Amino acid sequence: MNIVFAFSLSLFQQLRRELQRRRPRAGVGMRLHESADGTTLEVDQQPRLAPHAWQTFPAWEPIKQEWRATIRPGFVNTLPAIVQESGLDLLDPLASVTLREYRPIGNDESIEEATEFFQALGVRKNQIGDSIRISQSGGVVVADTGVEMISGALPPQRFLRACDITLSVARAALAENIQIADNLTTGQTVIYSVGYDTARLDQIGPQARIRVESKYEAPRVPTAFERVLGVATDESEDRIRLATVYLLSPPGLAAGAEPDATWTPYVSHAEFFNLYHSTINALPPAPPAPITLNTGLAAGVGDRINAALLDPLNEANTLAQLYLTDLQPEGEFWSV
Repeated sequence: MNIVFAFSLSLFQQLRRELQRRRPRAGVGMRLHESADGTTLEVDQQPRLAPHAWQTFPAWEPIKQEWRATIRPGFVNTLPAIVQESGLDLLDPLASVTLREYRPIGNDESIEEATEFFQALGVRKNQIGDSIRISQSGGVVVADTGVEMISGALPPQRFLRACDITLSVARAALAENIQIADNLTTGQTVIYSVGYDTARLDQIGPQARIRVESKYEAPRVPTAFERVLGVATDESEDRIRLATVYLLSPPGLAAGAEPDATWTPYVSHAEFFNLYHSTINALPPAPPAPITLNTGLAAGVGDRINAALLDPLNEANTLAQLYLTDLQPEGEFWSV
C-alpha cells in the first residue's frame, strides 16, 4: 500500500525556506563539514578572500630585481583601466605596475606614523636599547609609540616602505581667458571669461589610467577667488587611491635599506567595485555686454570719453561674473 501526501506549492516553498534558514552557514574564517552524523564547524587556518575589482597582488620580480604588482581587472564606465607605464589594459595578462618611489613610514626618516599593527611587528623610531617602560600588565611599552608588546620583549627593529596605486581619468579643465579691447582715446578694456581646455582629454582619451605614486594627494579644488586672480591650477584629471602597498623589512637591516626579495608585502585596499565617473561640464556663461553711454556729443568725442570712464566698471563687472559663476569642472567617482 502506497501512502501519498499531497500539499500545496506554497506550503512546500515555506518548508524549503525554513530548512534553508535552519541550515548552518560558515562565517568569515570558518569552515563547515557536513556528514550523515551532522555538521561540524572549525576555524579555517587559511581563509580565502573573496576576489574583487582592483585587488592587488605584489610580488618580487627576480629577473628585473624589483617589486611589481598585478591588479585584478577593474572597469570605469564599462572600460578596463589602462596601466600608464605600459599602455596595457588590465585584461591583458602581462599588465602590471612597477612599485617605486617608496616613502618611509614609522622611523626617523618619516613624519608618517606606522599603524599599531606594524608597530607591534617592530616598526618604530626607537633603536634597540632606547628608553622603554614596563606596563602594569608586565609588557614592554615603546616610549615614543606607546604600543605594548604582549610577549614582554622588545622585537628587533624593522623598516617599512609604502607607495600608493592611484586611478585617474582625464577631463576638460577650466581655462580663464583674458581679452583686451583697445579704446582709441584712453587705452584698453580688459574682459575676463572662462572656457574649457580639452587638450589633455584629447591627448590621452577618457579611459581610466593606473599609476604608482609615492603618496596619494587628493586633487586640490581651486577657489573662485583664485580663478579671478588667474592663479588657479587645474590638473585636468580626477584621481582616487586604489590601494597602498606596504613592504616590511626583515629584522637586522641597516637604516636606508632598499626593498628586495626578503621584504614582506602587505596591501590595504581603498576600492572594491567597478566604478563610474562623470563631470558636470556646465556651459560657461558669455561675458556680460559692456555698459555703454553714447550721446553723439562733440562729433563722437564725448562717446569716447564715456567709454573710457566706463572701462573700469565693465572690467569689474566681468570679474564679478567670473567669481559668482564659479564653475566646478571636477568630476566624481561612484559605484553601484
